[in-house]
Amino acid sequence: MSTESSISGERNSVSVRDSCRSGERKDSVRLVGLDVLRFAAVLAVVWFHVPSPGAGFTIWHVPSLVIISIALACSPAFDRPIAEITHRRARRLLYPWIVWCGVFLAIDLVRYAAVGRSTILENGFGTLFYGTSLHLWFLPFIFVATVLTGLCTRSEIDAKDRNWRIAHLTLTIVAFAVILLLECCSPTWNSWPNPIPQWCAALPSVFLGIATGLWMRECNPNIATKLGVAIAFLALMLGMGYLRGSIWTLAGSTLFATALFLAASCFAMKNVPPVLSMLLGLAMAIYLIHPIAITTTRVVLRDSWHSSVVHGVLAIAASVAMAVLISKSRLRDLVA
Repeated sequence: MSTESSISGERNSVSVRDSCRSGERKDSVRLVGLDVLRFAAVLAVVWFHVPSPGAGFTIWHVPSLVIISIALACSPAFDRPIAEITHRRARRLLYPWIVWCGVFLAIDLVRYAAVGRSTILENGFGTLFYGTSLHLWFLPFIFVATVLTGLCTRSEIDAKDRNWRIAHLTLTIVAFAVILLLECCSPTWNSWPNPIPQWCAALPSVFLGIATGLWMRECNPNIATKLGVAIAFLALMLGMGYLRGSIWTLAGSTLFATALFLAASCFAMKNVPPVLSMLLGLAMAIYLIHPIAITTTRVVLRDSWHSSVVHGVLAIAASVAMAVLISKSRLRDLVA
């Protein structure tokens, strides 16, 4: 999961300003906790797609990336004219989406010429629009979600005319209603054509991201309050997991991701080491290029090593290495 600064920031910087966070305008504090969570979520994407042992426990990665993107889109730094917001998001998400769809099409054609197999021919031409490994679905989805979020929270709309508490409560109720609806109807929506199931699974995180982002924007909660709410989400996750028989359901992963976001938002730094800043800025590139790294490592490993811990570690290392190389090339504008 496409995914922004991986999936929500601006260009190579994932600073407070470039990730649409308001803090940098005042004291240049960077919410490094969110950068770390985003980076960890992208690595979890790689592990999930290998799939290495324990991949089922990493399904929190997409909700985390969605909540980060949506919550940051609620920040005051996103208060721009809708045309500007749309242009920025298109440059950040839609243009890379189009280019990388072409890249994976070319790779699939080479594969067909070499071994006579084509993911596109086997799974339909719709694959062209979400990537031969499905991961490109995230970019158009988060483009629409963040633009609509920015539209709804612009400063041009007088905040005094809003009852924010009612808005928070309503959005949270809607999020849980969607979660429960999807949980009850999981056999149905999971069988729909791709990427509709992926969009459905990410939808509750959009509502929770807006509710959380507006709450943090309007109430400016302190660290203790955010950690307390995070613990409450974890407790709710465990409770729903007990009722469902497993915490790693759509509901559990969404609640867990919300708790992770709240906890991560507590950690900020004024001076981030350059190496760490560079590494955290690779999230988008890793997300886009990881299917190539997974395929490459699968080719060089013996069959008995496929989907092993070794395969997962090598795929992550290869993804990071490829991301470093591409971020230093002329293609850097398409991954940063």
